[in-house]
Amino acid sequence: MTASAAVWLMEYVPSESLDSQLSGFGAVAVVQAALDALVELQSVGQNIVPSLLPIRVTANDEIARWERLMQRAPIAISGAGAHLAAALRRGPPSFTRTGLVHGDFHYGNLLFRQGKVVAVVDWEIPSFGPLQSDLACLCALALRRRFADARNPAAPVDVDVQQISALARAANLECGDLDWYVAAACYKYAAILGYKQGQHHEGIRVDSSYDGLERSIEGLIEVGLEYLRG
Repeated sequence: MTASAAVWLMEYVPSESLDSQLSGFGAVAVVQAALDALVELQSVGQNIVPSLLPIRVTANDEIARWERLMQRAPIAISGAGAHLAAALRRGPPSFTRTGLVHGDFHYGNLLFRQGKVVAVVDWEIPSFGPLQSDLACLCALALRRRFADARNPAAPVDVDVQQISALARAANLECGDLDWYVAAACYKYAAILGYKQGQHHEGIRVDSSYDGLERSIEGLIEVGLEYLRG
């Protein structure tokens, strides 16, 4: 940073398309690569993360964070979302290990090369929070594959939540109360999509990709409630 300008430095990381990884290595290998990257992220020292992200985020903090967006979604969406938020608040996990959380951990934010993840991008919403949160993002987007009415970063990766969670346990990732965290991730993505759809419809930030998202958003809310019911 100088007195007159800000300088942003970025590293160039050669990578290959997700489609090439799927055709060359298979969907399960792609999921395994993502989980291996998650293990590395979560190995960042506990003495380092608080200095970068000093506020420890609890499970209820996460719900409150996305509730603010959900309240700005179209009324039909925000009303349904309120039921999921209330259900999440009735049974939050009492304790969990915390560490570095990316916050939007999915295949579209991973750069692959030769079957491995070589970089994780889009660090817009990181936190010092529950370790299950990023795994839950992968699971929520796998569940979103049920709804084919909108683009989804997980759409080409045909691996279900049961397979993802089994691979995660084999990798010794934190999986306690995973159903709750998956429901919370469904709420988060429903809130984000609902908010962006509202901005699109109001002409604030027009993006035709947010047309026709109703089924995905409603579906994520329904799936979140389903996971809380067990």
